[in-house]
Amino acid sequence: MITWLHIRQDITPQDEAALICFLLLAAVSLTEAVGLASYATFSEYHNLDREVSILKKVCSKFNILLLIMFMTCLIASICAFYSVRLVHNNLMVKIPMSIQTFCAATIELSYMQYSWIRSKKIVEHFHSETFVRVITFTVKVAPLLYYGQVVLFVLAAATGISVMVPINRIWTAVSGVWTITFDIFPLSVFCKFLFRQESDIQVSLSLNETASTNSNQLPSNCVQNLEQNLAIMKKLKSFKTIARHGIWACCFFFSAVVIFALELLLHLDIWVNVFQAIVYILLNFSGLCLLVMKIRLDIGRKHIVKVKQLTAGDCSTAVIAVDDCK
Repeated sequence: MITWLHIRQDITPQDEAALICFLLLAAVSLTEAVGLASYATFSEYHNLDREVSILKKVCSKFNILLLIMFMTCLIASICAFYSVRLVHNNLMVKIPMSIQTFCAATIELSYMQYSWIRSKKIVEHFHSETFVRVITFTVKVAPLLYYGQVVLFVLAAATGISVMVPINRIWTAVSGVWTITFDIFPLSVFCKFLFRQESDIQVSLSLNETASTNSNQLPSNCVQNLEQNLAIMKKLKSFKTIARHGIWACCFFFSAVVIFALELLLHLDIWVNVFQAIVYILLNFSGLCLLVMKIRLDIGRKHIVKVKQLTAGDCSTAVIAVDDCK
């Protein structure tokens, strides 16, 4: 343990700050991973409406992707701390840096997969089926781009061939451009949704409410129309939650890529580890936004289920319930 915490004597204040950031980030990432696992287990244990086993629900693709993001952020932070405490230029510590590169690629890929799965239904509302298929295909081939960067880094570190270094940097730049391009796309879709979609759905609500207030309408039809309104509001609230938290996640992720690019372009050697710490922190914040999105979607889903149970067959109660969901 003492050897693990031993720090070189020529360490700079900037590297000391980076070490503190890496330690704090490791603790936060571990807390997030444990919190996610605990929340998912507790939530599904008390979910009486589940149709599959608790294990299958807890190990859903969304939970797995988030858990991967937090765990790889934890591993990357530990490797970064280990490297920086030994040398200023942690590229010299080949094995930990290779692990960091792999973790960074995994975080980017997990973020992309999660973001696309969550935003796909919103994208389908604004774009053609062909366009959606193209984006889906690019997401599927993204592992080749991200993990190709890892392979090139490992080859450059293992062989020491000088030409591998610029090739790796070019590949990294291409990956960065692709990541920014993909990040801007869902960001624009989320903003477009928040500006346009709510007014469109409110029109649908007003039409249904007009029909439900018809004096010649039977109570059963009244409840049916209000249930339709409830379904519309459920869709609206879910999409708004995805859009709002998606915007924050995109902004943090975009900032991480930009800061990483600035560090490569400006060659601020004395600040390199601080830049690296900031990048990991922003990536973690992006994952945290996705976690909050998941929790709020779960809460909204449970609220809708409760409302449906309370409004079954009662038109007056259904009216109040729909108003509460707006």
